[in-house]
Amino acid sequence: MSDPATKSADIRSQLHEAIEHLQHSLPGQAPIKDFVHHNTLHGLQHLPFTEALLAAEQLTGARGYLSDEKFRDLYAQGRITRQDLLKVFEQDEPLDAAATIAQTGQGALQLGEIYLTALLHPLKSITASQLNWQIEELDALHRFQPDVEEATRRRVMAAFNGKGAGGEAEAINDLWNACLEGLELDHYLLHPEELVDLSAEQAQQMLIELLGEEQSDNQPVIDRIIRKESNNLLAQLLERVGRDLTLAGFLQAVTGQDVREELRPTLLRQVAGYLDQGLASWRSGDSGQGFYATWRRIAVQDPGWVFEEMADWQSHLESLPEDPMEVIITELRRLGLRQERWAGYLGLLALQLPGWSGMFLWRQLHPAAPGAGSGQVQMVDYLAVCIVLEHLYCQRLCTRLWRLEASLELIRWYFRHGSAEFLVRYSLYSARLPEYLSSLAQHLTEHSVQNGPDDESWWHLAHLVSTWRQSAAADRPLGYSVYRSAWRLFRLAQHLGLCGGDIRVLERTQLADLLAAVERMTSAKGGFIWLQAYELHYRDRLFNALLENHGRNPGRVAAASAQLVFCMDDREEGFRRHLEEIAPSVETYGAAAHFNVPHIWCDLNGTRSRLTPVVVNPVHEIHERVKSASEQQLRQHRQRRAQRFRLRRLLHQEVRRNLFSSALLIAAAAPAALLTLLGKLFFPLAFGRRVEELCNRYDSQPVSELQLTAT
Repeated sequence: MSDPATKSADIRSQLHEAIEHLQHSLPGQAPIKDFVHHNTLHGLQHLPFTEALLAAEQLTGARGYLSDEKFRDLYAQGRITRQDLLKVFEQDEPLDAAATIAQTGQGALQLGEIYLTALLHPLKSITASQLNWQIEELDALHRFQPDVEEATRRRVMAAFNGKGAGGEAEAINDLWNACLEGLELDHYLLHPEELVDLSAEQAQQMLIELLGEEQSDNQPVIDRIIRKESNNLLAQLLERVGRDLTLAGFLQAVTGQDVREELRPTLLRQVAGYLDQGLASWRSGDSGQGFYATWRRIAVQDPGWVFEEMADWQSHLESLPEDPMEVIITELRRLGLRQERWAGYLGLLALQLPGWSGMFLWRQLHPAAPGAGSGQVQMVDYLAVCIVLEHLYCQRLCTRLWRLEASLELIRWYFRHGSAEFLVRYSLYSARLPEYLSSLAQHLTEHSVQNGPDDESWWHLAHLVSTWRQSAAADRPLGYSVYRSAWRLFRLAQHLGLCGGDIRVLERTQLADLLAAVERMTSAKGGFIWLQAYELHYRDRLFNALLENHGRNPGRVAAASAQLVFCMDDREEGFRRHLEEIAPSVETYGAAAHFNVPHIWCDLNGTRSRLTPVVVNPVHEIHERVKSASEQQLRQHRQRRAQRFRLRRLLHQEVRRNLFSSALLIAAAAPAALLTLLGKLFFPLAFGRRVEELCNRYDSQPVSELQLTAT
């Protein structure tokens, strides 16, 4: 038997390691000062580029490519061409774009042609309601799709008329039937609303025929199906907690309410005040206590606290341990999450606000950074506050809806006894329902406080939902379906110029290859192909321009009086253009800055600046120093400069922090503010020069020189 103290130490050690590991997934950007540069994939650099983007998307939900619609817009603008895409296909050997997967009446059908069609045209699955709308409103089974080109339409009609006779309506309808036959599917033009008119006996008989369930005297078939399906869905959703869902995410999946949107303003106000480096109008007070202790003190004293409606919120806060790590352990145990999921749960909490979480972690890892101050910044404090806030907000929601503790075990118990309610909620918020069922479910969930888990209203609607989910009008998650497979094949065939006869000569395995190729291009692979084609087109245009102008020296100044090289930077572009205007004989160039002399500049005031490209780590420092006779003047300069900066901070910041001192400061500074306003309005240049002159005179700038040494 293991010692409880040893077991507790192991848990704490594992959580500390998990928190340290967050630096691989959170942004590592310091507070913005001079220049913004950050590799958002810094924790995934050991992976190939495409795998790193996929891992980042799974981790954060952020897609690394433009949307397919945006890429298609670029294609329409000519910034990506058909030839660019074909070149990418040729260079990607695993795609095997030149492979022939079928022979049709119109020749060989190659994978590359399918890839191209899938990229250029949206071949997405649809719902039963959308298909009904396509058929009834757009006459999709008798007309070409609107985005099919005219030349392709003529090919389809020529192929169809070669095998029979008829017009566009006959050709398209025959193609639809061929797609259904090839995939061995049946399409019933059934409106979802028609299922409402089924009697209980008819619905039960339909489910018996569909699922092969036997009638029981103790429990109707449809009730058994609802309980079984609800329990399976509940188990799957609970299994995701700690893997890709937090408790807040679970509740959103069954209530449609995201408590994270409610808690973020409260959390961000506290985090911003605690991490403030002198700019915030409100500060959190003594930061030496740690963020968790500071937040807890403020939460208890805050008269505007949002949990006044919870009877025991104050006792809950007071019952929390002083140690933030113990708080995390206590809350995770209260949640009822398995211990092996704890580390993943903390990672999910941190990634809910990756920017602020990354800033908190960066401050912990760089306690001596300029402007960091003497406050204690620990990631464990931040996570403790996050998990407590999440629990409180989730508790408020669970209390309002079900009068339950926000615990996975109690939620599991409640929904296992309320299978009908869970099926309705899950189907509404985490699955697709037809409009008429969505309206009924929405109305019922909005009045759910009045209905218990065994209320007949839940069971009546659950019967409708279950009947819909098992009917031919609903999409099936496995195998081929009318809405996910036949529709995509139908659209693909039109864009390829295939008629119904061409589809019928294809074997089932060949049809499977067609759909697999389409699916491949709708994944992250398609985004990477688009990106490569875009970069290829951009690169070729640039290289062609350089080749065309090689040796021509466009824009050269004959007999230039001087040649100046500037950084290729917007900050210096205006300087270049101004110089060229006032001195046409001067020739200017743009180049990568720093001229191969990366260094760290240290001025008289102790400010260190990295004058270097972001990818270079400088090894040289250049110091500005005063001459020996100016040491006294340097001390005076630093004192006066510090006084001037304190006055500036007083006028810019303190006037926003205190009601009484602000009124006095504003009144005292009003005459000077009026003079400043008038000077900037009527004499901006002269006023600016005068202010700069007065600042330099007050600061008593000493005579300085550069300290240059070489070894």
